[in-house]
Amino acid sequence: MTTQTSGSDPLDSEIAARLERLAARKAAPALNRGGGSTVSMAYEPKDVSASGSNGVRNGRRHAAKRARIAALAASLLTTGSLTFGLFAADGQSNRVLVGAAGVVVVPSASPPVTALPPVSASPPVTAAAPTVVDGDAFRNPYGDVQVEATFSPDGALLDVSMLRFPNSNRESVQINQYATPRLNSEALSAQSAQVDTISGATYTSNDYERSLQSAIDLARADGITQLA
Repeated sequence: MTTQTSGSDPLDSEIAARLERLAARKAAPALNRGGGSTVSMAYEPKDVSASGSNGVRNGRRHAAKRARIAALAASLLTTGSLTFGLFAADGQSNRVLVGAAGVVVVPSASPPVTALPPVSASPPVTAAAPTVVDGDAFRNPYGDVQVEATFSPDGALLDVSMLRFPNSNRESVQINQYATPRLNSEALSAQSAQVDTISGATYTSNDYERSLQSAIDLARADGITQLA
């Protein structure tokens, strides 16, 4: 209970009022613990402006929230950039899986490599060689006469050469050296054994024709030529 005397100093009255309020605050918890009636305590109103303790706590709470939002946005941006980089660097060869644990690059299976069959080398083309056929040998009073006929792959008469000719004396050698080139030229021109008789070399001319005809007959029998 407050007692104020008349004519007292206002400052003393204010001090006395504060002391009473302080005593009431100290006595209130004791009364509540005892289970009695609750005594209302007189509290001075608190300033809840921005400069008070609640304002500071609210400001700190908002700043922390903004920091968490900024960190989350930066994390999403980093994840998106990494994913794009992986796609750009690896093209379509990899698949990118983004999960809670991070970014996982799974390489795609490569297509099987099919071995090409070995390329076989073509056999070289060999030109057909000419065919050489020896005619029969024929004897005359001056010696033996035998020719060798050469046929092309298509059966044409390419060449005729003397394998044997009379050479027992100088005259026979001279006659055959003169007659043989002429007989060969006529056979190639005619493509047959039908040659003219060379004057002075009758035996040699007749046996030359007979030996060449036997060579042509052998070649025709073997399918080498169609000459008659």
